[in-house]
Amino acid sequence: METYKNRVRLLRREIYAMGKKVEQDWEKQILSSEYIISPSSQIPLRKYIDDLGGVRITLEEWNRVKAELRQFFSSRAHFGKRYVTFRGYDYYKLDPIIHLPSEKFDENIAWTELGNRWLQYSPTFSEVMDLMIQDNIDFPSWLAAISYLEWIFNDLCAMRWTGFCIQGHYYGAGKETPVQVERWLERVDIGLNCIAQLLIDLSYRRWREGPYFCTNSSATLNTLLEEKDNPLLEFWDYIGSIIKCVGANGWVRSIREGDQLWIACSMFENKVTPLMLDSETPVHILSNAFGAIHVGYLWTAMFRNMRIQKVTSHVIRTSVHEAEMGRMNGLIEFVKPASLQGIIIHTDDSIFSGKTHKRLLKRLKPYNHNKIYFVPMTLDIGTIYNHPEELTSQGMTINECIDQIESYAREIDGSLPVARSYWAIKKLPRMKCYPTSDPYFKKVVDGSDRLVGMIWERFSKEILNNKQVRLKNDL
Repeated sequence: METYKNRVRLLRREIYAMGKKVEQDWEKQILSSEYIISPSSQIPLRKYIDDLGGVRITLEEWNRVKAELRQFFSSRAHFGKRYVTFRGYDYYKLDPIIHLPSEKFDENIAWTELGNRWLQYSPTFSEVMDLMIQDNIDFPSWLAAISYLEWIFNDLCAMRWTGFCIQGHYYGAGKETPVQVERWLERVDIGLNCIAQLLIDLSYRRWREGPYFCTNSSATLNTLLEEKDNPLLEFWDYIGSIIKCVGANGWVRSIREGDQLWIACSMFENKVTPLMLDSETPVHILSNAFGAIHVGYLWTAMFRNMRIQKVTSHVIRTSVHEAEMGRMNGLIEFVKPASLQGIIIHTDDSIFSGKTHKRLLKRLKPYNHNKIYFVPMTLDIGTIYNHPEELTSQGMTINECIDQIESYAREIDGSLPVARSYWAIKKLPRMKCYPTSDPYFKKVVDGSDRLVGMIWERFSKEILNNKQVRLKNDL
């Protein structure tokens, strides 16, 4: 009889094969593209995709990056022994999860710093747009330009999350969200749609179709980045006053498990494209926050490039497991189920048990007779393998649980996601020598949340030496 661990091992091999296929297909396409100047006759993409998300280049390739981008990343990238990783400590630091509990994370200071660093993107923006219209672009500069846009995207996602939390606060109190917040969120959504379009055009679309980008998106985003009379900062202090008044906890965040562009694009390619939707079919994308808050914006851009325009991206938050752990209550949504007429695609950064999607189906099915698809970015096989009791607590056998997970994960085309989740990968110490005797540090670095553990390991010096989000000297 097949044991559940054997089943999980087979799932792991299949996921690896799915990811490898994407890697090999894209390598061939990039190498044959006349729009990317390849560094050699081979591009092992795995070498350039960082384990924590984002991309990297070798130290030898750093000097080939355009001067303007080198200047931008000189204080933002992480310079390791072999690689320059474009997501340095500052990319992640505006999140309570990257700070020691002994150093109380101050959301008000984090919010102020987020607003100040928003003004630092403008000087580099025109240079990146100039790169986008060139007939071809050198590979290291291409990755650096994508990473620059990802920094902007990440900060806008952080803003969207804060706005979402404020909406949830007033929703829970039975009150209307202040009009200033709603107006600000409209601008944030405009920015997210613009940056997502530019990201897709510069990355996924570039090697296929060449130097194309949406001039409207570029112009609109440029306005949102302006240093003088910035539209996104008009209500910044007002929103900060709400954060301070409420005593917010977890309203400012920057670390998302689903923050991997290659996974979002390949899952659209594998799962969404086969739906063969026509241009007249309304599509609703429900992106589960915070881990997948960005996916709907990216997929909306990819739909637009397919000439499918009737696409609406919604941010929701629903998690059976977070509710079970007392970290949230119920389904938080700001859309009426009856209004979701058309195709519904629910996406999340990971699938563990499938219970969250099952709950969403129960909520939406009475109002929508069309198919509701589930497209998780990754599959959490580590927890299934190492902690099966977390699955069987729902009253099914472990194999019945895996059946349910597979049925959801294989929807549409029968294949699994292209990557495994970061959770519970191994039960082994991660560091041979710890830079501190703090037991909390060791607990995080060796913990089941491997994304956070790896971030703490890489940035241990910054976490231990910069224990608190600090205002910059000129504030």
